[in-house]
Amino acid sequence: MTGTIIFAAFLLFAIIFNLCPVAFAQDLAPVTYINYRHKGSKPTEAEFAEATKQAKQALIEVYFLSLPEARRAALAAKKTTMLSSPDEYLSHYLVRDQSIDKKSKTLTLTVGADIDEVKISRLIDLSGSNNTVSTQAQSQKILFIFFARRQVEVESKGTKVTSGNSDTESNTREVGAIDDGGASRTSIATTKAKVTETVTSTTRTADVITYAIDDNFKADIDGSISGVFVNRGLKVVSPTALLDADSSCDPDDLQKDFDRRSQFTLKHQNLVTKTCRAANIPILAYGALTMLVKRVDAVSGNTLVTVKVDAQIFDCRESPSSKIGSVAGLLVEGVGADQSEAEGQAIKIASEKAANALVDQLSLTGIH
Repeated sequence: MTGTIIFAAFLLFAIIFNLCPVAFAQDLAPVTYINYRHKGSKPTEAEFAEATKQAKQALIEVYFLSLPEARRAALAAKKTTMLSSPDEYLSHYLVRDQSIDKKSKTLTLTVGADIDEVKISRLIDLSGSNNTVSTQAQSQKILFIFFARRQVEVESKGTKVTSGNSDTESNTREVGAIDDGGASRTSIATTKAKVTETVTSTTRTADVITYAIDDNFKADIDGSISGVFVNRGLKVVSPTALLDADSSCDPDDLQKDFDRRSQFTLKHQNLVTKTCRAANIPILAYGALTMLVKRVDAVSGNTLVTVKVDAQIFDCRESPSSKIGSVAGLLVEGVGADQSEAEGQAIKIASEKAANALVDQLSLTGIH
């Protein structure tokens, strides 16, 4: 049974932005919908299977639209492969909503899924794209330090209103005519007055947010990021190499910087890059994965958790080190039966997406 996918451009974007408001800007998992026309009053199993296949293909199409131009061009030759076997490249496929219009015999599916970025990167490698680390750089060493954290306190500074008095002097001139025995002359009188004005200024101060590092996800982060880096042709070095080169450069101590910020202090950043250079580790990547407030999906009843990623990558070969690239405010959504499962999934996906984004930027530098 051949179904019909209706892709009205404005409706497609409306669905994307209603269900996933920042799907393109923030790289969340793609969400879309299809309308599938069936023969009877309700779809048969075969028709529902065909509709599901088309829905998954639609998710691949939405994913392509969300890609940066360079990465989309690198993957263009493999798009047909992805559309022919969408299950290979989608994970955590979820039907968010479904409805049947008996009058028009139309099945509507609203669906979402995550993209397996590791498999996507392998496809790009097979296509011979320049979007991966060059062959010369396949043995390049990289050390990464990433922390999972959650918000524990927000200190609201609010607004500060300052009032003060400003004194100014006002001069008033009065002009009049005087009749002096037939002769007239002009009289000018000047009056001075002191005027006091009240001046008010308002200053808005950003809230101070305190985070707590959550070591429960350390293994998930290390496994996900290492997997991407190795698959993209890099050699991953353990953070213990920092301690071997300089006992004062302890990652467990450095993580305290992330209690109130998303990067190392300048002092610690200089220490880490300097230690990497001493240990002959040319590339350093570090960042924070912040777990945001959970919510419950109204349709499925599953728990959804969003993770925000901030990360940077540095070339440490020379002093001072140079920043190669960064990931700022990347939002990734995880779905699970409970909060723990949703957080674990979101952390894994966010780690992979951040790692791929950093390697994409590294590949553009031609470091080898």
